[in-house]
Amino acid sequence: MARHFEMLVSGKDVLDRVEIESEPAITPRYRVEVPNAPVVLDTGPVAMSQGKTSETLANGAVAFEWLPLVGVVVRAKSPGFQPGPVRVSGQSVAINGDFTVIQAGAGGTRAISTGDVIINHATSKTPSIDHVDVHLLNLPDMPGSAVTEGNRALFQRQTWQFGDWHMMMDPLFVPTGAATAAKTIRGNLFTHVIRAARHDCRPFKATHVSKLLDALYLTLSFAFGDHIGAMLAAGRNAAGHVVYELFRPNVCQGWRPRFGPAPVYSGIAPMMESLGAMFVDPDETLRETVWWYLESCWCMIEASVVLTQASLERLGYLILVKRRGLLKERAFDELSSADNIRLMMRVLDVPTGGGTKNGDTDIPDLITTARNNQVHSRKKGKKVDAEDARESALQTLELLLLRLAGYEGRYHPRRAKHAADELVVPWVK
Repeated sequence: MARHFEMLVSGKDVLDRVEIESEPAITPRYRVEVPNAPVVLDTGPVAMSQGKTSETLANGAVAFEWLPLVGVVVRAKSPGFQPGPVRVSGQSVAINGDFTVIQAGAGGTRAISTGDVIINHATSKTPSIDHVDVHLLNLPDMPGSAVTEGNRALFQRQTWQFGDWHMMMDPLFVPTGAATAAKTIRGNLFTHVIRAARHDCRPFKATHVSKLLDALYLTLSFAFGDHIGAMLAAGRNAAGHVVYELFRPNVCQGWRPRFGPAPVYSGIAPMMESLGAMFVDPDETLRETVWWYLESCWCMIEASVVLTQASLERLGYLILVKRRGLLKERAFDELSSADNIRLMMRVLDVPTGGGTKNGDTDIPDLITTARNNQVHSRKKGKKVDAEDARESALQTLELLLLRLAGYEGRYHPRRAKHAADELVVPWVK
């Protein structure tokens, strides 16, 4: 059954057609036709209360908005509310979340969520969910960018196993036009929708949806080197009716220019299956390592080197002391940062030399020297290229995380010039 996609580029309608064979395409619960356009989550009576002030909107609306702040927004006509916490409750559906008034006055009141927002459409507080549709933000680029061999697979249906979940992902549009078209668009857009169901087809509870959003965020963000928001989840029962919705704000990230390639360009199914085993229930160190890695991809070169070395040191402690037991804490503390990183790389079969602008320079020494030159400005060590150190550090971190995930496919070296310049990971002989 064919499916059609429509998008807006630079204010002009561009119609592209792509066919997805076999199963019908997923119909998204939400669609954003124009970047930054608000998404209406629910309409109907909505009550707001704050102290002695209360108001019920007969035709109220709960909407997800991007600007000026990202969150679920409720508006009221009453000027009697004050900046601060406010209680919001739906009359037709159950709304559960913390809201705060950020605008109050003669023009009315505007309250925005400060955390997760749950909308329960079922009579039960713990509805039984057959499958959940998760809307993805900005994967992998904003509309208008050229389709390359590297991201072409993302605009076709993808299926994979993700821990105990069976995943099916459909694109919501096909980007077209010259790469320069992306420069005219800045904002947020739902680009894909993922349908997730238990591999054994059993129904599940709402608590599983929250964990699934976290796992998808970590996996997709690491895979594409950017914060990929797995944001709005709509749980449906066996009859296909929406019974539960969850909005998670802390993974929202607008599109930014890319400084370098993502670690994995192709083979999304084997990559997601490997990473899913690691991120479905991640160690806190792994969670923080991915977060620091994402920030390192975008911040200034000097700050990136410092952040990435800190990530490598924390990962080294996790591997060498806690998981493998190769070093005692005292021995780990007594070794230099370069020695700990070097030992971890050798244990996990990640090369410690080569691939830098300086040929076979020892990568741990390159990273730590560049970091020390930034942190200890009065005690400059040997001169090294900070950009070279940054790229080496990021690629080392990428390979280590892929190794921990058991990934055995292909990856894209950060210094490769073309999307087709992929290599088999070094631990696969």
